[in-house]
Amino acid sequence: YKMKLLIAFFLITTATARVIPFNDTSDVISCEYQPPLGTFNYLCDLTLINPTGRDDFTRIEGQHAANLSDSDVISVLAMYQNSRNIPSIICRQFPNLLDLIVEVTEVEIVSADAFADCVNLQFVMLGLNRISSIPDGLFRTNPNLQYIMLNYNSIREIGATAFSGTSAVNIDLSSNLLET
Repeated sequence: YKMKLLIAFFLITTATARVIPFNDTSDVISCEYQPPLGTFNYLCDLTLINPTGRDDFTRIEGQHAANLSDSDVISVLAMYQNSRNIPSIICRQFPNLLDLIVEVTEVEIVSADAFADCVNLQFVMLGLNRISSIPDGLFRTNPNLQYIMLNYNSIREIGATAFSGTSAVNIDLSSNLLET
């Protein structure tokens, strides 16, 4: 049921997504917060312009909805952005994050520590990027992670322990460059 809601939200958001120009030279990471609505949780609509792959951000800027804070953010959505990596500040700043969607964002590198602080994470969607490898132990601190969507990338290599530590019921690796 939750998967269907996320996919519906993904499709609705895709239709209205803003396009970030890929030639911008300044690094930006900020949230436009969307208050809870019906069955949807408190959401950070992430602007992520980081073509050099910096991972030294100290804060994600943005104005929270009334009476809500970083601890209330349950979902982060970054679509049609430009970042070489997934900055670890996302998981450090939002300790109760359950859902992370980073799609069509030019991501090439997923560091072994990208999700280290996302201990409550249940759903990750990293499709339609340029990821070529998944490192060992990537999800080692994500025991609640059930859905991992890595479809439509350029993945050729997956570390033997990449998915260790999860409770994955669905790992989508379709449309990659895997031989086995």
